[in-house]
Amino acid sequence: MKINHLARLVFILILLAIVPGLVGFAQVENQPVIDSLLVNIWPEYDQPEVLVIYRIVLDTNTVIPAQVALRIPRSAGRPYNVAYYLEDEMPYLLDYQYRPEGDWAWITLTTPSNLLQVEYYDPVINQDQPKREITYIWPGDMEVRSLSFSVQAPIHSSRVAIQPPLGNSLLGEDGLTYYERQVGSIKAGSEYRMTIQYEKPDQELSFQSQPVEPAAPLENIPGQFDIRSFLPWAFGILGLIALVLGVGWWVWWRNARAEQKEIYRRHKPSRKSENKEIIYCHECGKRAEVGDHFCRVCGALLRRVDK
Repeated sequence: MKINHLARLVFILILLAIVPGLVGFAQVENQPVIDSLLVNIWPEYDQPEVLVIYRIVLDTNTVIPAQVALRIPRSAGRPYNVAYYLEDEMPYLLDYQYRPEGDWAWITLTTPSNLLQVEYYDPVINQDQPKREITYIWPGDMEVRSLSFSVQAPIHSSRVAIQPPLGNSLLGEDGLTYYERQVGSIKAGSEYRMTIQYEKPDQELSFQSQPVEPAAPLENIPGQFDIRSFLPWAFGILGLIALVLGVGWWVWWRNARAEQKEIYRRHKPSRKSENKEIIYCHECGKRAEVGDHFCRVCGALLRRVDK
């Protein structure tokens, strides 16, 4: 009786040890095929860790929505970003399930697109040592028809050595050095391992040294305009306004002057009036106005001398 209980206990322990592996194997077997996978490895970029970016393009025959399951190192914790892309080329956050298993953690998601991006930070760098080493592993959870790598050398780094060797170094637009290589196809269940070694005398991050620049020239950004191209139009409009104001002022000044001349002409004494006799009242001596017949002061009848 005791033997039967012991046998059952051993059987249960064996199942507990095997079932997680079978579940993981089933996940691998039911995976869609990756048409192309670009693995970006950026050590000490914006954090003192290794930024790993997966850019995944599923096979065009994949039935969408599709379920995808892949593993990242358990030491990395939850991924920094999981997103999918549509035709507008904008990233959209994607929900996922996180399940640790041994040294790895499964990331399971359902994608409405065949374009995916997964990012995580792997804390495997020892910054206390000038000689640093990173080991990256693709666990082979999915079949990949075209696997390629792009390794970014940290700023101030030297003696960069990568195994298996990548291509010649390339200088990026950001001023950093990149090593790239296309590996080719990788079958599901096949592991690919890469070791990166370099020397770095400080702990400065590559992102901190990047100049702040627009992602594209301002004239190419929708909804924006270059003020330099607007200046000729502005000066032209201001010149037109000044011309209109100048013509308007000249017309007003001409009309005002003509009106003043007309007023002066109307109120100017005629020569006929100027030639008439100046008359004074013989009673009070007050000077009379032109055309008066009686004195405006005493009322006496004015005496006129006929010429």
